[in-house]
Amino acid sequence: MNDWVLNELPAKNVSVLITPFITSVVLLFFIRMATQPTELITALIAYIFLLVFRITTIAITHFQTPPRLVALTDPMSNLVYGARFITKDLFFSGHIATIFLIYLCLSKKTDRSYVLFAAFSMALLLLIQHVHYTIDVISAPFFALGCLWLAKRMVHKISHSRF
Repeated sequence: MNDWVLNELPAKNVSVLITPFITSVVLLFFIRMATQPTELITALIAYIFLLVFRITTIAITHFQTPPRLVALTDPMSNLVYGARFITKDLFFSGHIATIFLIYLCLSKKTDRSYVLFAAFSMALLLLIQHVHYTIDVISAPFFALGCLWLAKRMVHKISHSRF
């Protein structure tokens, strides 16, 4: 794939900067959701949809590893993939989709501002590390938005149905 943005960026290991962003955003999410069970359930359902869509898009797209890829050292990814580094989980970025999903689920303006800053910062850092193509990063928020929309519809239907 010819990615002119990626071609212009130097390939550098910035894992040490990526990890604090994802970790802090996930921790903030669980702290805020501790008192909001309905929103937590909705977000977790959206995350399940996100994983299903991600598995599907990865299986369909078969993108090749970006040139000059620098291996990402990320404890959060290691929870999902184990210690091995996966290189073909490209379309779409799970890091950006997850952070953007969290952004959409938070209600406090300061929380949302920080998470949006983290999302943009991580997007740039993932591109600098050549972990994803630009299209992987740009499309991720749209998948997160769609998954949250589906989850909200599902929760609404369940909560308004009679058992």
